[in-house]
Amino acid sequence: MPKTIAYSGAQGTGKTTAAHQQMVDIKHSIPGRNCSVFFLGEFAEKCPFPINREATEETQSWLFHSQIKAELEARARFNTIVQDRTIIDVIAYTMVAGFTSLADAMTAYAAHHINYYDVVYVKTIEANQYCYPDGIRDVDPGYRKDVQLAIFSLYDALADPDTYPGAVYHV
Repeated sequence: MPKTIAYSGAQGTGKTTAAHQQMVDIKHSIPGRNCSVFFLGEFAEKCPFPINREATEETQSWLFHSQIKAELEARARFNTIVQDRTIIDVIAYTMVAGFTSLADAMTAYAAHHINYYDVVYVKTIEANQYCYPDGIRDVDPGYRKDVQLAIFSLYDALADPDTYPGAVYHV
Protein backbone atom coordinates (compact mmCIF):
# COMPACT_ATOMS: atom_id res chain seq x y z
CA MET A 1 0.00 0.00 0.00
CA PRO A 2 1.31 3.47 -0.82
CA LYS A 3 2.07 5.84 2.01
CA THR A 4 0.54 9.32 1.89
CA ILE A 5 1.89 12.23 3.90
CA ALA A 6 -0.36 15.26 3.58
CA TYR A 7 -0.20 18.88 4.63
CA SER A 8 -3.42 20.67 5.35
CA GLY A 9 -4.42 24.17 6.44
CA ALA A 10 -5.60 27.56 5.31
CA GLN A 11 -3.76 29.28 2.50
CA GLY A 12 -0.46 30.92 3.31
CA THR A 13 0.61 28.57 6.10
CA GLY A 14 3.63 27.07 4.34
CA LYS A 15 2.11 23.77 3.24
CA THR A 16 3.84 23.68 -0.14
CA THR A 17 7.25 24.52 1.31
CA ALA A 18 6.89 21.91 4.06
CA ALA A 19 5.67 19.25 1.63
CA HIS A 20 8.58 19.89 -0.77
CA GLN A 21 11.06 19.64 2.11
CA GLN A 22 9.41 16.43 3.32
CA MET A 23 9.76 14.92 -0.15
CA VAL A 24 13.46 15.83 -0.31
CA ASP A 25 14.03 14.42 3.17
CA ILE A 26 12.38 11.14 2.22
CA LYS A 27 14.39 10.81 -0.99
CA HIS A 28 17.65 11.47 0.88
CA SER A 29 16.82 9.03 3.67
CA ILE A 30 16.65 6.07 1.29
CA PRO A 31 20.01 6.06 -0.52
CA GLY A 32 20.60 3.38 -3.11
CA ARG A 33 17.02 2.12 -3.07
CA ASN A 34 14.34 2.49 -5.67
CA CYS A 35 12.17 5.11 -4.05
CA SER A 36 9.19 6.42 -5.97
CA VAL A 37 8.23 9.56 -4.12
CA PHE A 38 5.74 11.93 -5.74
CA PHE A 39 4.85 15.51 -4.88
CA LEU A 40 1.17 16.33 -5.38
CA GLY A 41 0.53 20.06 -5.47
CA GLU A 42 -2.70 21.99 -5.22
CA PHE A 43 -5.08 22.78 -8.07
CA ALA A 44 -6.50 26.22 -7.24
CA GLU A 45 -4.32 28.00 -9.79
CA LYS A 46 -5.55 25.65 -12.52
CA CYS A 47 -9.22 25.98 -11.67
CA PRO A 48 -11.24 27.46 -14.55
CA PHE A 49 -13.74 28.96 -12.10
CA PRO A 50 -13.32 31.82 -9.60
CA ILE A 51 -11.70 30.81 -6.30
CA ASN A 52 -11.61 31.96 -2.67
CA ARG A 53 -14.53 34.19 -1.63
CA GLU A 54 -15.73 34.41 -5.25
CA ALA A 55 -15.96 30.61 -5.51
CA THR A 56 -19.04 28.95 -6.90
CA GLU A 57 -20.39 25.46 -6.33
CA GLU A 58 -18.77 24.55 -9.65
CA THR A 59 -15.42 25.80 -8.31
CA GLN A 60 -15.63 23.64 -5.23
CA SER A 61 -16.87 20.59 -7.14
CA TRP A 62 -14.05 20.95 -9.67
CA LEU A 63 -11.43 21.30 -6.91
CA PHE A 64 -12.83 18.35 -4.93
CA HIS A 65 -12.97 15.99 -7.90
CA SER A 66 -9.58 17.13 -9.25
CA GLN A 67 -7.98 16.47 -5.85
CA ILE A 68 -9.51 13.01 -5.53
CA LYS A 69 -8.61 12.06 -9.11
CA ALA A 70 -4.99 13.17 -8.67
CA GLU A 71 -4.65 11.38 -5.33
CA LEU A 72 -6.01 8.11 -6.72
CA GLU A 73 -3.75 8.31 -9.78
CA ALA A 74 -0.71 8.97 -7.58
CA ARG A 75 -1.59 6.03 -5.31
CA ALA A 76 -1.65 3.75 -8.36
CA ARG A 77 1.83 4.80 -9.50
CA PHE A 78 4.01 5.73 -6.52
CA ASN A 79 5.16 4.20 -3.23
CA THR A 80 5.04 7.47 -1.32
CA ILE A 81 2.97 10.58 -1.98
CA VAL A 82 3.63 13.90 -0.30
CA GLN A 83 0.89 16.43 -0.89
CA ASP A 84 0.22 20.03 0.06
CA ARG A 85 -3.57 19.79 0.25
CA THR A 86 -6.21 17.27 1.22
CA ILE A 87 -9.85 16.96 0.30
CA ILE A 88 -10.56 18.21 3.83
CA ASP A 89 -9.14 21.59 2.79
CA VAL A 90 -11.49 21.73 -0.19
CA ILE A 91 -14.46 20.86 2.01
CA ALA A 92 -13.51 23.59 4.49
CA TYR A 93 -13.45 26.22 1.75
CA THR A 94 -16.80 24.87 0.55
CA MET A 95 -18.25 25.25 4.05
CA VAL A 96 -16.93 28.80 4.41
CA ALA A 97 -18.43 29.67 1.00
CA GLY A 98 -21.83 28.67 2.41
CA PHE A 99 -22.44 25.67 0.15
CA THR A 100 -23.70 23.53 3.01
CA SER A 101 -25.41 20.71 1.11
CA LEU A 102 -22.38 20.33 -1.18
CA ALA A 103 -20.02 20.32 1.82
CA ASP A 104 -22.18 17.67 3.52
CA ALA A 105 -22.02 15.45 0.44
CA MET A 106 -18.26 15.90 0.21
CA THR A 107 -17.86 15.13 3.91
CA ALA A 108 -19.76 11.86 3.52
CA TYR A 109 -17.24 10.75 0.89
CA ALA A 110 -14.31 12.10 2.91
CA ALA A 111 -15.20 9.76 5.79
CA HIS A 112 -13.92 6.97 3.55
CA HIS A 113 -11.20 8.83 1.65
CA ILE A 114 -9.43 10.19 4.76
CA ASN A 115 -8.13 6.66 5.36
CA TYR A 116 -5.72 7.13 2.45
CA TYR A 117 -3.79 9.72 4.49
CA ASP A 118 -1.26 8.03 6.75
CA VAL A 119 -0.13 11.29 8.33
CA VAL A 120 -1.66 14.76 8.10
CA TYR A 121 0.15 17.84 9.31
CA VAL A 122 -2.31 20.68 9.78
CA LYS A 123 -0.36 23.92 9.43
CA THR A 124 -1.90 26.58 11.66
CA ILE A 125 -2.17 30.27 10.86
CA GLU A 126 -0.77 31.23 14.24
CA ALA A 127 2.45 29.22 13.90
CA ASN A 128 2.98 29.70 10.16
CA GLN A 129 2.81 33.23 8.81
CA TYR A 130 3.52 32.84 5.11
CA CYS A 131 0.50 34.58 3.61
CA TYR A 132 1.43 37.38 1.25
CA PRO A 133 -0.62 39.04 -1.49
CA ASP A 134 0.18 37.21 -4.71
CA GLY A 135 -2.98 37.74 -6.72
CA ILE A 136 -4.20 34.21 -5.98
CA ARG A 137 -4.45 33.81 -2.21
CA ASP A 138 -7.06 35.64 -0.20
CA VAL A 139 -5.04 37.30 2.57
CA ASP A 140 -7.99 38.50 4.68
CA PRO A 141 -7.27 37.29 8.25
CA GLY A 142 -10.94 36.69 9.06
CA TYR A 143 -11.46 34.56 5.96
CA ARG A 144 -8.34 32.52 6.65
CA LYS A 145 -9.40 32.01 10.28
CA ASP A 146 -12.85 30.81 9.18
CA VAL A 147 -11.20 28.29 6.85
CA GLN A 148 -8.88 27.11 9.61
CA LEU A 149 -11.78 26.61 12.04
CA ALA A 150 -13.66 24.61 9.40
CA ILE A 151 -10.58 22.45 8.82
CA PHE A 152 -10.22 21.80 12.55
CA SER A 153 -13.90 20.83 12.86
CA LEU A 154 -13.66 18.45 9.90
CA TYR A 155 -10.61 16.65 11.26
CA ASP A 156 -12.25 16.47 14.68
CA ALA A 157 -15.27 14.80 13.08
CA LEU A 158 -13.47 12.52 10.62
CA ALA A 159 -10.18 11.57 12.29
CA ASP A 160 -11.80 9.61 15.10
CA PRO A 161 -9.15 7.30 16.60
CA ASP A 162 -11.63 4.40 16.46
CA THR A 163 -12.14 4.69 12.69
CA TYR A 164 -9.10 6.54 11.32
CA PRO A 165 -5.82 4.61 11.47
CA GLY A 166 -3.63 7.61 10.55
CA ALA A 167 -2.40 10.53 12.61
CA VAL A 168 -3.28 14.23 12.51
CA TYR A 169 -0.84 16.75 13.98
CA HIS A 170 -1.39 20.48 14.36
CA VAL A 171 1.90 22.25 13.62
